[in-house]
Amino acid sequence: GALPYIIILMITNCISVIIANVQAYEARFIDVEFQESKYIALATASMLQAFVIGIPVVVLLKEDPRAIFIVVSMLIFITCTAVLLLLFVPKVGYLREYDKTRKSRADS
Repeated sequence: GALPYIIILMITNCISVIIANVQAYEARFIDVEFQESKYIALATASMLQAFVIGIPVVVLLKEDPRAIFIVVSMLIFITCTAVLLLLFVPKVGYLREYDKTRKSRADS
């Protein structure tokens, strides 16, 4: 039933992550204010690492649905958390630094 669709989705996802890693690697030296390519590269690398570790574990656990549910849930949580933290925490830090410099200029 659903196995061919799952395989196609997994292949598409893995190819997308690999392409994103290559593009983030190529864009690592672009000079732009609030440059994000380093953090995007880290996020996609963490996704690739989670897939490389998680997919074989899921395949090995194919007989135990409870274990598969736990592993897949952990993979989704780790991947989403890594992406969100790596993309938004630096922006919050830059915003706070920008507010401090703006406030110190206004006080001068």
